[in-house]
Amino acid sequence: MNSIVSTAFLIAYFIFKKSSVPFNLSKAKRAANKNIRANVDPSAYGKRLKVLFVTGLLPSKMHGGGVAMLNLIKELSKYNDISLISFISFENEREYIKEIKPYVKKIRIFERWAKTKVLEKGVGFIPDYIRDEFYCPELAEEISSELKRDKYDILQFEYLQMAIYIDLCKIPKRTKVLITDLEIVNMAFRQRIKLFPLWLCREYCKEYLRIFWFETSFLKRFSRVFVFTKTDARSLLKYSPDISIAVHPVGVDFAYFSKELAGEEFPSLVFLGNYQHPPNRDAMVYFSRDIFPKIKKKYPGIKLYIVGHMPRKEILKLAENDKNIIVTNTVEDVRPYIQRASVFVAPIISGGGQRIKVLEAMASKKAIVSTPLGCSGIEAEDGKQVLIAKNDREFVEDIILLLENAQLRKDLGRNASELAKSYDWDNIARQRQNVYLQLLK
Repeated sequence: MNSIVSTAFLIAYFIFKKSSVPFNLSKAKRAANKNIRANVDPSAYGKRLKVLFVTGLLPSKMHGGGVAMLNLIKELSKYNDISLISFISFENEREYIKEIKPYVKKIRIFERWAKTKVLEKGVGFIPDYIRDEFYCPELAEEISSELKRDKYDILQFEYLQMAIYIDLCKIPKRTKVLITDLEIVNMAFRQRIKLFPLWLCREYCKEYLRIFWFETSFLKRFSRVFVFTKTDARSLLKYSPDISIAVHPVGVDFAYFSKELAGEEFPSLVFLGNYQHPPNRDAMVYFSRDIFPKIKKKYPGIKLYIVGHMPRKEILKLAENDKNIIVTNTVEDVRPYIQRASVFVAPIISGGGQRIKVLEAMASKKAIVSTPLGCSGIEAEDGKQVLIAKNDREFVEDIILLLENAQLRKDLGRNASELAKSYDWDNIARQRQNVYLQLLK
């Protein structure tokens, strides 16, 4: 009965929100263009802020989200004294703690797979996966204790899932509370529903309603919500126009990825991702099923390297069924894999936010073929820095075009590299620091 009541409420909530909140395009545009460029030198402030980061995944080089958090904290540590409370997914991730230690004053780690649940699974309004994976009473207690021990200026959450802690922690009034929504989760989930078998849609639609309610109602309680793209900002403001949003793109460590370590292995393709993240799994299943077989007809010996963290069974099965596909699992350094590929592919068909992997490929001077969603939020021109394929046929044709034309691969890669220089982490950290200072005035 509780499940029926909660589902009915969520349906009514969704219909009410959709019909009662007009989309304020002018406000969306103002928010989308807010703080895009740093306009103040934060080092001139004269006082180091105290910032507590609370992250859903460990800041590290294991995956795109971790890379973004690691580089952001690294740059922000120039202006602030930073402490970190973070989840890890598995015990063996502790070896990566050394990457973040030089940039934080304190660090506490908790395992993500909590045994205690907020509510019985399938009941209530909190999405099941947040309840199952991210609720941890000990972590909430540690946040409250740390805020009490030290007078923090900023409490910065990373990942929407961590929004539950705004209710679970005791936060002093003087502390400004912010959050980064790495992708608009309700929009990404809605895209994925189209890919599910029909018999699964009913259950997943109920979960989507919970996610929609959670994202549109919780985020308005933060002093500022950071998103990566203007599209993400507009998506949130469409249903919750009172959310305070700043659009800050992700960056790339240009010096790191532009260093040449390996020569080309022709013909080969590469994709990079964290396969705990559903859009990366969707991309590789789609590409291996609908695109790669057509490429092999022209180039029977071509290799597809699927590189990255935590490949699930559906990814591992791709390599089992096709000897031309190599799944690497986590690698110490992704740069040689990117650089050896003839073409970097980004066949993203679900999800939101911005793809760090594409910026890394650009900095590596790689020719890239992407869906429009794959390069969302990156100011790349089709035919100049990247080839954008709008359907299966174009994806196949663009890859074959690049494989047949080494000079075109070189020209695209050079142009992409020049664009990647503008996405340096120093500038993005300055944007973030300016927001901190504005809120503390």
